[in-house]
This record gives sequence, C-alpha cells and structure tokens, in this order.
Amino acid sequence: MTPTDDADQTADLDMTRMKQQLDKDVAFWSTGRSEDAVRRTTEMTVAAAKPVAAKPVKRAKAPAADVAAPAATAVKKPFSMSYAGVTSAQHINHMIALRRG
Repeated sequence: MTPTDDADQTADLDMTRMKQQLDKDVAFWSTGRSEDAVRRTTEMTVAAAKPVAAKPVKRAKAPAADVAAPAATAVKKPFSMSYAGVTSAQHINHMIALRRG
C-alpha cells in the first residue's frame, strides 16, 4: 500500500465515524423534540379538559333603607384647572396663538 491509500482509508474511516456520530445526535435530538411535543400536547388536552366552574348563586338583595336622601343644599362647581387667573377658553386661545406664531 502506498501512503496516499492509507490517507484515503483514514479519511474515509473518519468520515464514516463522523457520519455515525451525526446520525446519533440527530436521533437523540429528534427523540427529545418528539417527547416535548407529546408532553405539550398532553398538557394542552389536560388543560382543555378542566371542568367549567358553576355559575355563582345570586345573592338576595338587601331591602332598601327607608332613609331619605339628603337634599342638595348647595350646588358645587366641578373641578377646573386654574391658568394664572384666565379661563380655560382664554388659555386655549393663547396656546393656539403661540403655536401659530
């Protein structure tokens, strides 16, 4: 045998071993992936199979109190912002004028 024949056989043997290792790795990875898929599918079907909770029973309403509502003696103004003593409309017009000009 010549040295090139030995080198070719060694390269072929190395290539075969590498291919076998890759095949083992792929088989291991595929098995792990399929187990994960089966587990996830099982989890989804188990989660979907949970019974729906029964509707709560309606509570009896308490009888209305015979207390008269207090009369509105004074009408309060709703909250409004203060813009340094000017009205909201004046402040808005001022802001529009600033943007334009």
